[in-house]
Amino acid sequence: MLDGRRFFHELGVREVEQLVGRAYDAAWFWRLDPEVVMARPIERLLESLGHADRIIEESRDGG
Repeated sequence: MLDGRRFFHELGVREVEQLVGRAYDAAWFWRLDPEVVMARPIERLLESLGHADRIIEESRDGG
């Protein structure tokens, strides 16, 4: 468990497997090797996921 690590909980991550899953999500979205994504600093993972979410929302809104 990632007890006491609020940073991860803000991502909706409560276990390491969920964090790995989010890395694979980013890798799939950006068409990257998951190992490359998992080797990046956590800040870069968050940035990648944030931009992916933004792009998805903008495409839904027709932007």
